[in-house]
Amino acid sequence: MSKCMWHCCSKEAVRKFCSIQCKNKYHVDLKRKNIKLKALEFMGNKCLICGYDKCSDALEFHHLDPTKKDFGISSDGNTRSWDIISAELKKCICVCNRCHREIHSGLINLQNHTYHF
Repeated sequence: MSKCMWHCCSKEAVRKFCSIQCKNKYHVDLKRKNIKLKALEFMGNKCLICGYDKCSDALEFHHLDPTKKDFGISSDGNTRSWDIISAELKKCICVCNRCHREIHSGLINLQNHTYHF
């Protein structure tokens, strides 16, 4: 026997997973990771503010106009079709988590900022 492949489970598994629930969670998680990587590639794979590009887990999407936000890309948006996700991404910029926090706290003004293309 081996450990279940779902990273949040510590049960023993006869095959790859201990249950159908763990198998489903594993595949949903894998799909979300793949969609995020595709979305990052679509958005340039770096922070538009500072140019950071070392760790994809540190990159996020910021909606330029929150009133036009249909859904959060990194939350419930990852299980939608690519056409819907790419349409939502066109309303966003890619930023690192540090710059994202500074945008929301008012330290970075997007109107007067030079972008790293």
